[in-house]
Amino acid sequence: MRVGSFSRNDGWWRAEFAHDPERWRRGGGPAFFLVHETDGAADAYARYRIHSEWDDRGPKGSVDVQEAIALNPIAERELWAYLFSVDLSAKTRAFNVPVDWGMRFMLSEPRRLGMTIGDAVWLRIVDLPAALERRSYAGNDRLILEVKDAFCPWNAGRWQLEVAPDGPRVTRTDSDPDLILEAGDLGSTYLGGVSLAELALAGRVEECTPGAVGRADALLRTPLAPWCPAVF
Repeated sequence: MRVGSFSRNDGWWRAEFAHDPERWRRGGGPAFFLVHETDGAADAYARYRIHSEWDDRGPKGSVDVQEAIALNPIAERELWAYLFSVDLSAKTRAFNVPVDWGMRFMLSEPRRLGMTIGDAVWLRIVDLPAALERRSYAGNDRLILEVKDAFCPWNAGRWQLEVAPDGPRVTRTDSDPDLILEAGDLGSTYLGGVSLAELALAGRVEECTPGAVGRADALLRTPLAPWCPAVF
């Protein structure tokens, strides 16, 4: 599971995935459910619907993919090979895939995907020490963050983030800061999708200790971009 996803209980699967009322279809047909198996074990699935449309030259409808999840690259390739080749359709549309989607490198002509990027995962840190202590980090280091937060003033101030082999610890401190930033900018970096280096280029992060931006990015880095397959 990627950073940014959430767990689902049985009630969610029934109400949000299997449930398919007419008002959700927006002119399309009923939902179809696709499962891919390898050696009898399910390793990919998709939910999609077909919007049928015809003119004098034949079918020009679309396959609208609501969700497609695979556990490995082979299963993902096979899943999308099917979704790209559904009969009597002219195009396949998916409005929510990871920004670093592996299909870009599986296709001989990835430009034909017509990918565009939009914001989809929004995060607001409400309890700063708890949030920073409950995530994982890519190394060990110690940084002093001065955080500005007018909306949640209990987050404001200077915090020491110490990441050790036994886990992270966040405490109040009066020491000089390594970085100064707004809580909103800290939230955008929390899942690893935005780097502090990018924010520093925009003048949104003040580096008080040379090299602190790079050190912080090394701690916050995640292997893959954050992504949530469901809109909520």
